[in-house]
Amino acid sequence: MKVFGLLKWDMFIHHTLCIVGIVVVLLEGHDTCHVVAGLFVAEVSNPAMHVRTMLRNLGLRYTWVHDTAEILYFFMFFFGRVIVGHPVVYETVTCESMHWIAKFVSLGVLAQSYQFLYRMGVLLVARVREINERNQKNIKIGWLTPIDEEDLKKCTFYKKRTQDKLP
Repeated sequence: MKVFGLLKWDMFIHHTLCIVGIVVVLLEGHDTCHVVAGLFVAEVSNPAMHVRTMLRNLGLRYTWVHDTAEILYFFMFFFGRVIVGHPVVYETVTCESMHWIAKFVSLGVLAQSYQFLYRMGVLLVARVREINERNQKNIKIGWLTPIDEEDLKKCTFYKKRTQDKLP
């Protein structure tokens, strides 16, 4: 992330917490079922997140496939972090043999998930507005065919962005 200029403090803290939590549990030599459950919670949304990013980097931001991947990512993140995550965190925190650092990490990652969910909520509202504006202006998008530049310029949501940092 540092090499590509994508490192932000919240992501640094998040990944550091996750690595420390996993290492502590594995060094203890038990409770690996909590690590597996935690990894599911943390990683279930990653395929949709990465597809979304790859589509954006391929110039397919304003397509139905991107919108679908983005909404799927938000849904899977909510499912993993809230629906499945709360019981996993509860089981981790109440497990007597679990190391206190792993309990702390579990609660920290859950708290950070709410920060990410807030950001996703803001993005979701923006996407709904974007879709509504496209519909009002009768701008059609294809599954893999982005909106052309002329139609994009008609939209208030469109701002010419700089190139993505990834090659």
